[in-house]
Amino acid sequence: MVFLTLFLVLCGDLVENELQPKQAKSIEIIHEFTLGDGSKEDLFFSEAVTTVATDTHIFALDPANFRVIIFDVQGQMLKEFGKQGQGPGEFQGAIAMAMDTQGNLAIFDTLQKRLSFFDMDGNHLRDTKLDSGIQHISTPYFLPNGQAVFMSVRTDAQFQMTYDLSVYDSEMSVVKQLQSQPLPPSDWSQAGEPSFWVDFLKNQFEAITAGFPLTATLGQTGLYAAGTSSAYHVDIYSHSSEKVIRFNKKFQPKGFSQDAQYQYCESVWEDLTANAFLAPNLPRPVFEKAQSQANLPDFLPPVFAMVNLGNGLAVFTNYDVVGQKGTVDYFDSNGVCKATGAYSGPLKSVFGHKDKIYSVGLNEEDTIVIKAYRAKGLPL
Repeated sequence: MVFLTLFLVLCGDLVENELQPKQAKSIEIIHEFTLGDGSKEDLFFSEAVTTVATDTHIFALDPANFRVIIFDVQGQMLKEFGKQGQGPGEFQGAIAMAMDTQGNLAIFDTLQKRLSFFDMDGNHLRDTKLDSGIQHISTPYFLPNGQAVFMSVRTDAQFQMTYDLSVYDSEMSVVKQLQSQPLPPSDWSQAGEPSFWVDFLKNQFEAITAGFPLTATLGQTGLYAAGTSSAYHVDIYSHSSEKVIRFNKKFQPKGFSQDAQYQYCESVWEDLTANAFLAPNLPRPVFEKAQSQANLPDFLPPVFAMVNLGNGLAVFTNYDVVGQKGTVDYFDSNGVCKATGAYSGPLKSVFGHKDKIYSVGLNEEDTIVIKAYRAKGLPL
């Protein structure tokens, strides 16, 4: 959340660019339609919904209902597939989704430690095992060479947790670790004490609000990985996962209000309690105490999310989870900021395609929705 990364195919040593001038075009982000808002029935029951999109279809992963829903690009529901179970094509803890280089859907099921592939009609193709230490996955992408990159929460043999950003081969073995951020060690022999879980949750809040790895890819050019920093910068990696360039953009930080801190932490807590093991140990009183004790930053995380558009990169900055408002910057494939616009809407998870943005979160009626936006006049 506090950094981003772009990749450019260049040769030579790491190059650091100067701050980019404020010359980006101001554009309008237009809301086009909403899925799951009641007009098309309340479709979703878990905020862990994630989406991917093509020129013709939108795919929504609905973990609470163990299914994927397919829509056309006008928002009309076409079909759904998937069910709860352990057999081929069935889900237990599906948490993330991406499109591979062959145009197939890849569903990451962290409860079953399994990556399942489906064609665009929902037919099951094959499964690949995930490492047993992976507990959570976010922002997965596939590189043009077929390798995958994603941020994960891992536990080791001593149950110590680390936020990890790595590149994986087709068998889901680590090719290269790009960034790693371990959490403070926990004495799991004390897990029977409420104070243990207060500290556990407090460490989560402090780590996530400080920023953790984000990642994206861009067409045939490669990997855009992100890292944490006190400044708004972009690290660019090649296909061989070597950092080749960094560029910076001028950034004006905004205050992190107490209400925003509380809601931000509450969102993290809700994600954690989706885990069947953690949920009984993290009741509301534990959350309240951990949130009150957490040492959180004074300013909003500079970068909240970033999205591969296929022809560029969208970076969401200064996003306030209470007001659901922020800014989105658009970069071309050379890392030049071409446009910027005001963003208003949910941002629990987000996916993009060309000039489209699909975001997930709660609307004013506390209904889980997917909102579709268009960047009017985007010069990419």
